[in-house]
Amino acid sequence: MTGSLLVFHREIDHFLLNRDWWRVERAAPSLTLAELALRLREQRPSAKGVGVDRPAFSGSAPSGYYEVPGASGETRFMIAALDPATGRIRGEYAWGVLPPGRRNFMSVVYRLHYELLAGATGLTLVGVLGLATLLLLAIGLYLWWPRPRRWRQSLRLKPGAPPVRRQFDLHGIFGALGGLGLGIIALSGAYMALPGPFRAAIGAVTHLTPFPQTPHITALTAAPPARVEAAIRPSLEHARYDSFALGDAGQPHRLTFREPGDPRTDYGSTVIFADPADGHVLAHHSPARMSTADLVLRFQFPLHNGQALGQAGRILVAVLGILPIGLFVTGLRLWWLRRSARSRASKAPQRATA
Repeated sequence: MTGSLLVFHREIDHFLLNRDWWRVERAAPSLTLAELALRLREQRPSAKGVGVDRPAFSGSAPSGYYEVPGASGETRFMIAALDPATGRIRGEYAWGVLPPGRRNFMSVVYRLHYELLAGATGLTLVGVLGLATLLLLAIGLYLWWPRPRRWRQSLRLKPGAPPVRRQFDLHGIFGALGGLGLGIIALSGAYMALPGPFRAAIGAVTHLTPFPQTPHITALTAAPPARVEAAIRPSLEHARYDSFALGDAGQPHRLTFREPGDPRTDYGSTVIFADPADGHVLAHHSPARMSTADLVLRFQFPLHNGQALGQAGRILVAVLGILPIGLFVTGLRLWWLRRSARSRASKAPQRATA
């Protein structure tokens, strides 16, 4: 259920829960992402990791983000809706912080889905559960697999069949039709929860491109972020400009782009680390420089949430997210009917001899 909600988490957040923050009424000239990031830092001078993403939808405000210490000393990740013309914070919430409220509800759902609200332990458990789900689906498909020339009969309900048979057919049809999609979702989810073991196994047989380490900056002078932005963007005119993150002390600025052919449609995979002093490129990570294995792994997230297949794919994944409930209910019902039938059968001889 949480996965079905998260397929449309940005739509729910922008158009239902926080519409008053994200909706932009006026058509005033917008600041660049670098200028907006600088305005955000001016309003939150003690924040770290300050950055701004492009508007998620037409008519929406840009999304700012930053980190601040929480009440218990933990790092708190903040999301802010920014006025595109002035950079003023229109509203903000702490991402994934309990208890959930209207403003941050979807971020808490995201944490519940991703790590069961239990940090690294929950993340590991989610990965194990994903692999267990894959195994259960494989067993179920094996048990259901029809004999030759019985495919048509196996994909329809038998008229006049007794309740146990009808429940069995219903359970099998649900599992067969949705099993492949659920298997892809389970496998991709397990990879994202446990990337280390997956990458180690794949890296043992083929080449994986390591993500570049964040370069350390020693220069004491820095150019205005907008000048750095202007120096980088012409080299990626063919790409969609997605985000600008200001470098903290000793760190470069980080710019993100989506190039044609990138498997992700929400945010791009091309990352450039730029020197704050003059904007020259310190490191460049792009799908064009990735191996086939890299692209396959990068494809797991858009497969998991359906965006790889466009809007139809997202709707399909949302429906598949509800399917396990149907399999559980029909499976439980099937078990109960069979248990009741066995109980009646065992009592029948006793009544006959009484």
